[in-house]
Amino acid sequence: MNGFWWIPIAAIIVTVVGWWVVSASNDRRELRKEVRAKIDSIAKLLEEVELAAHQYYAIAATAPKAIESGQLIRCKLKQIGSRASDLDKLLPDCRGCTLSVEFRKTVSSADFDQSARLPRALDDPIFMRISNARKLVLDSFEAGFRRLFE
Repeated sequence: MNGFWWIPIAAIIVTVVGWWVVSASNDRRELRKEVRAKIDSIAKLLEEVELAAHQYYAIAATAPKAIESGQLIRCKLKQIGSRASDLDKLLPDCRGCTLSVEFRKTVSSADFDQSARLPRALDDPIFMRISNARKLVLDSFEAGFRRLFE
């Protein structure tokens, strides 16, 4: 029996190491889920803003639907900004927050709140710029996600 005194100590060490490995794996999985959920929520907000902006710029500034779309855009852009800021803290070397600011600038162009704004033609470059800016924000967050978890 004297030769096996180390068995209980080894069992404790194996248990602690096993617990640490499982805990670290669970923590990483939970972080991955949290980051994925935040990216998905930003993607949904970006899509809502893009659709509202397309609608906003296609109609006259004084139309009731334009006023409603403008308010929706302002509200959703604030949410995107705060969520992008949170996500940038979790994703290293991610420019998503900076690009979300560029998206906001693209959506709220020089004549965004002017009542004299005229409806834009459907082939106006602003529609493509808004779509491209949305894509850049999402691509940045997706790239940060891949760098961190894959």
